[in-house]
Order: sequence, then structure tokens, then C-alpha cells
Amino acid sequence: MDIILSKFAVASISIGLLFNFLLGGSAEVQPPAIQNEPQFIKTEKEISHQQKVWIFALEFCESKGKGIEAINPKDLDNTPSYYHFQWKPSTFKSYAIKYKLLRNDLEYEDYFNWMSDYDLQYKIVSRMVNDKNITPHIWRNVLFPGCIKRLGLPPIN
Repeated sequence: MDIILSKFAVASISIGLLFNFLLGGSAEVQPPAIQNEPQFIKTEKEISHQQKVWIFALEFCESKGKGIEAINPKDLDNTPSYYHFQWKPSTFKSYAIKYKLLRNDLEYEDYFNWMSDYDLQYKIVSRMVNDKNITPHIWRNVLFPGCIKRLGLPPIN
């Protein structure tokens, strides 16, 4: 039954996007609406194939493929974690601002809404893997401790 429902959902979304496109709209899925949308900038350093594979493994390790339905109300530190990479809201916000992917003057709700955007999550983690300021200690003890223990540190580009 789940397979039928998921195929129906995909078909419904696809048909909706097709009609939207045919009526002059865009076929792209838009991120959550917020005031004063930020402008994304390109990644300074491309990530390698090995790094992409590692990021996908990290995502699966963190959320088991549940995506935005992956909400852990009580993570290892007894606080909630959210979505594909099991973000803490403060961690997501600080790295989104650090990498200039979101502005620093948004409301808490705006950051929380953006936290569910997969492309933005992926861009942040992609930049993290090449960030020389993120030490092995930070990876192991702060960012994704359980999964780093299983997967190891991200490959160096």
C-alpha cells in the first residue's frame, strides 16, 4: 500500500509541475517561502566524487532516508535534531550564515523553515567537508558524532 501511495504522490507532484510549466510557470520546486529570500552563491571548491558518496552515506546514516520526516525529539545530547542530516537549529543557522548561504538577520522561524530545504542542507554539508577550520575533533564530537564513528571523517579533496 505504501508503494502505491508513494507512486501516486510522485505522479501527482509530476502532473502538478507539468501543468504549472505548461501554464507559463516554472517546473522547479521552490523552497519554503520566507521574506527576503537569500541569494545562493556557488561553492568555492568543488567536492570530489568520494566526498559526494560520503555525504550521501552521512545523510542515510543520520536520517535513514526519511528526509524531512526524520525528526529525533531526543538526540544524543537530549535536544531535538531535524531532517536529512539531523540538524540542530543553531548548528544549521551558524553554518548557513558562515558560508553566506543565508543572511544573519532572519527570524528564527525563517531559519527553521530553510532547514527543511534539501538543497541548502546539501550545500552546507558540501562546504563543511572542505572547511579546513572543522577539525577531526569537531567532526567526531560536535557535528555528526554517531555517524562519524561509523563512517569515518570525510574524504579530503
